[in-house]
Amino acid sequence: MQRQKRRILQKITAAVLSAALAVGMVQGGVPGRVLAQEGFSAAAQANDNETWNEDSAISTMTISGGTESDPKVITVTGNVTVSGKLTISGHVEFTGGGVLKWSSERNTALEVAEGASAVFENVTLDGDNTYFSYSALLFRGTVEFGAGTTIQNFESGTTGNAVPGHKGVIAVCDKGVLNIKEGTVITK
Repeated sequence: MQRQKRRILQKITAAVLSAALAVGMVQGGVPGRVLAQEGFSAAAQANDNETWNEDSAISTMTISGGTESDPKVITVTGNVTVSGKLTISGHVEFTGGGVLKWSSERNTALEVAEGASAVFENVTLDGDNTYFSYSALLFRGTVEFGAGTTIQNFESGTTGNAVPGHKGVIAVCDKGVLNIKEGTVITK
């Protein structure tokens, strides 16, 4: 009897939380991540997809969220300036036809952590001829460059002063995997 009451209460709670989330999203209120952080129902755990445009201020950031089968989607429109290192620790897909352009010298522009994944489809990664002292693009996780993806204008530690294993613009190391699909352009 107790177990049946508990199941009914769980179903009611899940329904109320789902309804509250839907109302909050329509009214611009409670974001899905707030409910997810409290450990509520899986239905409330949205991937918090994002759009980055010319008005976005992107600096050093760790991007998490998503799953392999349902990645977080970041839609890039226009020329987006990135002033720091982006680290991907979840499962993320970048799309939208825009340009991510790095604007300051760093050790690394983009790192995909072990166990994480990133898919780039119809987006440009532009180093803006900025020098990166290690590999500009460091992949310890799984990365896919899909159709319409361009990698351009990166300069990186290709000489003896670079950290061993981090020479060249793109470094795939440890358990990293890089899949380059037809329609990808990689250029100086």
